[in-house]
Amino acid sequence: QLIATSKNIKIEMNLPTLFKVEMDPTLIQEVIINFLENAITYSPENSKIVVSSQETEKYITVSITDQGQGIPKDVQDSIWEKYYRLDDTKAGYGLGLFLSRYVVDLHGGQVFLKSKLGQGSEFGFILPI
Repeated sequence: QLIATSKNIKIEMNLPTLFKVEMDPTLIQEVIINFLENAITYSPENSKIVVSSQETEKYITVSITDQGQGIPKDVQDSIWEKYYRLDDTKAGYGLGLFLSRYVVDLHGGQVFLKSKLGQGSEFGFILPI
């Protein structure tokens, strides 16, 4: 929150209560935090990030959408790999997205990315109920 405030980034929450999911809340919280920290890091000043969730009969979807630079299509699959870093000038070891995918996989779910250059990115995951 401190970094978001320093960049004047508004974080909007759209999180209805989810009741039907069996998960390790600490690990899933770390996935959400990782996606949110990345969104803050790569978002410009005076922008907005939306954290949302949705529940259907079979799945829950959690996503973090930013208004950042977007990710080139040719590297979108690579960002989930161990030690991959999109921008070497930013802090980090290239493990956050790799570990996030691992945690979601352990829960029987899957991660996703939707991104367009200059329009931002949506990182998220789907878990079975």
